[in-house]
Amino acid sequence: MGIEVWRVRSVAPSPVPQQVTNHDPAFHLSFLNYRTIAMCVTLDPDDEVISPEARQFCDDVALAFNGSRTQAVFSNLKWPTKDGDQSAAEILRHRINALPGILIIFGAREIAHLPEMAGLKEGHMAYVEGRRILLTAAVSEVCAAPASKKALWRHLQSAISKP
Repeated sequence: MGIEVWRVRSVAPSPVPQQVTNHDPAFHLSFLNYRTIAMCVTLDPDDEVISPEARQFCDDVALAFNGSRTQAVFSNLKWPTKDGDQSAAEILRHRINALPGILIIFGAREIAHLPEMAGLKEGHMAYVEGRRILLTAAVSEVCAAPASKKALWRHLQSAISKP
């Protein structure tokens, strides 16, 4: 076999991996998992961790809900991610599916990336894949007004009483 034969053979082009082009805006979320309840808090894009005040508030809500102190398991989600092979909706859905049956979302407008959450308004509860999800104002807004805390407590009581 000579070199001239090698030139005649056609070489199939190697497949080029396609990246998902995401037009979703940047966001940063912190998930706190207390085993029976979880919370999602919006962080500023420049922040690396949840503020001590927000953390204490979430711990207090979990204490009121669980009746005992539970150490939270943290995970953050900063969008866009380094690997662009999934959409924001896919990553959010994956994170939410790993959480307990009740999820409180504090000020996370980013949850609107999930089609099943479209139209959810603050103070309302949605049932998504067996989970009760409550969307409420940002932690700073809830802490600033006693009426917001009372409303949050009523919604939590509703979440507890409904199977």
